[in-house]
Amino acid sequence: MSQRKRTRSGDNALVGGGKGTPKLLACIQCAVILLLVMMTGCWMYVVIQFRKPSGVQSQNASLDYEILHEIITPMHNFGGKPQQASGLRQNGKKYIDHGNLGDGDDDAEVEEHPMSIEEIKDQHAAAAAVEQEILEKSKSQKQVDSKVVQQDHDSSSTTNEYFKYKVSTKTFLKKSLFNKEAIHDQVVKKDKKGNILHNAIHAVRKEDLEDLNIPIPDGWNTTTMEDALKGREPLVDILHDAGVQELDVAAVLSLPKWDVVTKLYGDNGPVIIGLDTCKQFQETIPLDQASIGIAGLFNTGTNPMNMYLEENCIMPHIKRERHGGMRFQVPWGKHVPASWKWNNTAGNDQNTNKTNVLPVVMVRDPYSWMQSMCKHPYTAKWLRPKGHCPGLVPLALDKDRGYKSSTLDVTVKYKATAYFDSLADYWTQWYEQYLHADYPRLMVRFEDLQFHSREMIDAICQCAGGVARNEDASFSYVVDSAKSFGPGHGGKKQAKTNMISAMIKYGSETHRLDSLTKEDMEFAATHFNPAFMDLFEYNVPEVPQS
Repeated sequence: MSQRKRTRSGDNALVGGGKGTPKLLACIQCAVILLLVMMTGCWMYVVIQFRKPSGVQSQNASLDYEILHEIITPMHNFGGKPQQASGLRQNGKKYIDHGNLGDGDDDAEVEEHPMSIEEIKDQHAAAAAVEQEILEKSKSQKQVDSKVVQQDHDSSSTTNEYFKYKVSTKTFLKKSLFNKEAIHDQVVKKDKKGNILHNAIHAVRKEDLEDLNIPIPDGWNTTTMEDALKGREPLVDILHDAGVQELDVAAVLSLPKWDVVTKLYGDNGPVIIGLDTCKQFQETIPLDQASIGIAGLFNTGTNPMNMYLEENCIMPHIKRERHGGMRFQVPWGKHVPASWKWNNTAGNDQNTNKTNVLPVVMVRDPYSWMQSMCKHPYTAKWLRPKGHCPGLVPLALDKDRGYKSSTLDVTVKYKATAYFDSLADYWTQWYEQYLHADYPRLMVRFEDLQFHSREMIDAICQCAGGVARNEDASFSYVVDSAKSFGPGHGGKKQAKTNMISAMIKYGSETHRLDSLTKEDMEFAATHFNPAFMDLFEYNVPEVPQS
């Protein structure tokens, strides 16, 4: 009898009766939750695989984790205030989040266009196939190029691992696209209302310097032209070649001497990283689809570079593109990091095959760049105490006022917010992603637009498979500079500049280190990667002893 009761009690437990019911329900709930977690994990894995082309390596080791982070943490609440993308850390370093990003100072805005899984899969599979073909075809070429690289720099630089990326422009340029004997022109542009934005300048005199707020050199009225020219001949030759034929003594004396320029930027001509990838770009990209796109941080000359390319280079096989294959930015947005190439699309480029665009990345001397960031920070924000901008580490006064961080942290607002420990970390991390990219790209110096523009544009155009735009193979210089308006440049009228004022500004050390403390200089010496500075031949200033 007792045995029968126990059996019935057990039967009742199975159908929901008796004291065992709560424990059984808890087990069932746990099983359901576990099943849901496993299904969610599988779904995330599938999304990651579709979002990133197979066979293409990430630009940093945390890419998969960051994409997963993006899926889990939405950028916006529905109907609520946008959330900030949280910064990621790995090995004590900050990395940029992957998100749907805008383009900072351009009209073209980064947007994410919904696509079906099949469309995403097809697009990425096609891109991955092209990337793989590029990598395979480049292996033998890189072996040859590596020998050239070793010949292009002296033995003191061979310890720099970054020199594997370097091929001298002189080695690359077997023949120039441009006719040195042709009469070169200047870019002249008007806006839609007919107002002149860029005019031709054929003379620079003392009164022109005053209009540009350039100090009049001492002794201008007692110096002969012969004495004024000494040490400045290369710069005067550039101006003459650009059509600026008339210079008075005051204008010549205002120019830096050539040895000062070469101290800052070297004397080997333009520095262009990535010339070893030109052959693979030309051999794997269809001629009628290849184009050039500009990229770079804020304040690095992306707009004048676009003007130089648009006025001097054309992809001969492109028929339906009014700019001749010269894009003012890469399709993923010119200011966003390289690691976001496959996650973001700028403006109306949703139908553009990103693999077909050769990025030309503008690099600028970081010390000079920081000075410009203080004047025009765009969407970057950091603590800027009066008299201490740029700055990299806080002053004692900042700490007394409650500032906790050991560095002057930087946030950069795109459509998501990126975080960096300092301006130095922002500059270094952003450029190193392009340096280590596994696709063809060129990295060029902003300063070479002032001092080696024709040779640099020549190499860029030939690298992509372009030809000279003008029938007589003449070269058009950007001598005048537009007054900038609109949201893309801070919404304020900026000072008018031209080629001579740019030579004066960027050919001098006068304001390069303004506001930097000894602590800032010590921080900069290590956080502006010394090997990277050496690669681009930027002068590293000495840290003051006291």
